[in-house]
Amino acid sequence: MSFVPPVNPRLIKTYLALALVLGLFTALGGIATAAQDRFTLTAPSGISFSEIRGYEDWAAVSITQVEEGNKLIVANPTMIEAFKAGIPGNGKPFPEGSKVVKITWSMKKNPEAPFESLMPDTLKTVELIEKDSARFPKSDGWGYAQFLYDATTGTFTEKGELPERAVSGACHACHTIAKATDFIFMPYSKR
Repeated sequence: MSFVPPVNPRLIKTYLALALVLGLFTALGGIATAAQDRFTLTAPSGISFSEIRGYEDWAAVSITQVEEGNKLIVANPTMIEAFKAGIPGNGKPFPEGSKVVKITWSMKKNPEAPFESLMPDTLKTVELIEKDSARFPKSDGWGYAQFLYDATTGTFTEKGELPERAVSGACHACHTIAKATDFIFMPYSKR
């Protein structure tokens, strides 16, 4: 017969409480540090955020000021090469695979500058225009997607009024004004 020491109920409760607290810290810490994988998002137009992977390092095309803030417009290497070759000014269309991304921020005064200077504040949207005639024949070969950024959660969403405009045709309807420049508004700015 083996000896079994007496069980101290207070000690068991203490260990259980400690295990529960450690478990909660582990679970909540995992939730807090688990960043959104924005590249799994797909807009209603069928364009995935993963189709612009690496856009953060694409070359700048231009900037523009809009009511929501300022937009930095960048393009993938295919489109940058086309711009440098004179497209669309030479009357040729952009090649298949051309992609342009518009990143919109609200603006704020730069507290460090000794002169009047604005700088990006809150990220608002990341928008994509992509040339793929097979996928987007109804919109002259261009597909549109808009991903909204929620600064309170630090996440993107593909749902809402703006993303729905891309699939409803409203984005392309606006871009038809720029048909002469293959539906792209902003020219490649001089450097």
